[in-house]
Amino acid sequence: MTLGKKVTPHIKTQAKKLLPNNVTKPLTTTDETGRSKADDIIEVAGAGVKGFGVVYLSLEEAAKALGRCLASQTRDTVSHKYGQQYGEAAENALYTAGNTALAAHNITQLGPKAIAKKAAKDTAKAVITMPREKPPDGAAN
Repeated sequence: MTLGKKVTPHIKTQAKKLLPNNVTKPLTTTDETGRSKADDIIEVAGAGVKGFGVVYLSLEEAAKALGRCLASQTRDTVSHKYGQQYGEAAENALYTAGNTALAAHNITQLGPKAIAKKAAKDTAKAVITMPREKPPDGAAN
C-alpha cells in the first residue's frame, strides 16, 4: 500500500492533464458544490471497491466457517462409525488438506506478476480513497 500512496498524487496530476477540461473543471450546477465530474466518478468507483471488499470478506469468512463445519461433522460421522481415534484422524486430515491448499495459494502469490498486480490494485485503492482537494479560490463553493 505504501507504493500506492506514493504514486497516487502523480496519477491524479497526470490524469488532470490528459482528461478534457469539461471532466476536470468544477461543475457549475445549482448546488454549487465545486466538484468536478472526475471527483464524482472517483467517489462512485470508491463505493464500488468498498462494496466489493465487503462481499469478498464475507465470502471468505463463509468459506472458513464451511470448512470448520465440514471437518467437525466428518469427525462426528467417522467417530460414530469407526471410533473416536479415527474421527480425530479424519478431522486432522481435513485440516491438513485445507492448510496445504492455502499454502499452495500463497506460494502462487509470490511471483513478479502477482506482486505487480498487487501494487497496481493498491495504487488504484489509494487513488480512490485519497482525500479530495479543496476547490481553488474563485471556484464555485
